[in-house]
Amino acid sequence: MDPKDENKKTEIDLKEKSAQDFINQQLNSNSGALTGSSISDLVNKESDVYKTPEIIREKKELPKKPEFDADGFPIIQNMRTYNGDIANAVQRDNLTMTKIAVAEQKAHGSEPKILETKQASPIKLYLLIGITSSILFLAGLGAVGFSLLNKSIRESPVPVKQVTREIIASEEKVTLSLTEKSSRQIINEFTSEVLRVPEDAGIRNIIPIFQAEADTPIKASAHDFINSLSARAPEPLLRSLYQEFFLGVHFRGVGEPFIIFFTSSYDISSSSLLSWEGFMGEDLALLFNEKITSIKDYEFKDKIILNQDSRSLEDEEGNVLFFYSIIDSNKIIFAKSSDTFKEILDRLRVSKLQ
Repeated sequence: MDPKDENKKTEIDLKEKSAQDFINQQLNSNSGALTGSSISDLVNKESDVYKTPEIIREKKELPKKPEFDADGFPIIQNMRTYNGDIANAVQRDNLTMTKIAVAEQKAHGSEPKILETKQASPIKLYLLIGITSSILFLAGLGAVGFSLLNKSIRESPVPVKQVTREIIASEEKVTLSLTEKSSRQIINEFTSEVLRVPEDAGIRNIIPIFQAEADTPIKASAHDFINSLSARAPEPLLRSLYQEFFLGVHFRGVGEPFIIFFTSSYDISSSSLLSWEGFMGEDLALLFNEKITSIKDYEFKDKIILNQDSRSLEDEEGNVLFFYSIIDSNKIIFAKSSDTFKEILDRLRVSKLQ
C-alpha cells in the first residue's frame, strides 16, 4: 500500500474510534447509578441517581506529523532565522526597526549610536561664508546709500515755481540770501528789511533763497530756514513741516515780523512746539526784536488771541516778545501782536476764496 494512503487510513480510524468511545461512555454513564436503585431514590435529590457522572477522558496521543507531503516527497520543516524573528516581532508587537536596534545594543551592553550628520567640506563652507558676507556687505551699502539719499532729498532746497495762488497776498516781494552766511548775518539782513518802512501799510514777503552758480535763485524750505538760524527745533517738528512757508513783515507804522508754517500733523507739531519752548525764546528772539539782550525775564503763557489758543512769550509786565498759534490744525503762525495776527487770518481767508 502507498505510504500516503496508509497514513490517511490510520488517521481516519483513530478519529472514528475516539468518537465511538465518547458516545458509549455518555450512554452508559448513569447505568451504574441506576442499578439497585429504588423508588425512594428517584424522589431523593441527593441520591446517586441525580449526581452528575464523571467524564473520564482518555489521554490520546496526537498523531505524528506526516513525514511526506501529498506528492510523496519528504516534508522539510521551516528553519528559524534571525530575519524571520524580526519580521514576526514587527507584525506581532508593532515594533519598529529603530526600537529593535536600540534594544539589541542595550542587550549587548552598549549605548545606542547616534547617527552623525555629514559635515560640509571646507570648500563648501568657505563658499557659504563668502556668499553670506557679500550679501551682508551689499545690504549695508544699500542702507547707507538709502540714508544719504533720503537725507539729501529732505534737506535739498526746492526750486522756485511760478504758483497761481500765493499763501497770502503781499504788496512787495524781496529775497534774502542764505548762501554762506551765519545766523547772525541772516538776522541782520532780515532786520534791515523790518526797519525799511514803506510809504503805504501792507505786507512785505521776504523770500529766503540759495544762490546757485548759474545765478538761478532756489527757494529755501522751512527746514532750511530753521537750520540757517541755528534754531534747536525738535526733529519730529522738522519732519512734520511742509517745505513751503511764508516769511513776512507787516507794516502798520512800524514793521512786525511773522512766519507761517504748514504741518502735516497737529499732534506732532503741538507737542514738539511745547518741547521747543526751552530754546525757542533764544532761537527766535532777535528775529522779532533786534534790541533784546536777554530773555531770562520772559516765559511762555497760555493765552487766547482772537479766539485762538496761543502760547505767548512775555515778561512779568505783560510785554510780548512773540507768540505762536496753530490754526485750522495745519497752520503754525508766529507773530508779535494781535493786529498782525488779524491781518494774517484775514488774508488767509481771502486766499482760500481765490
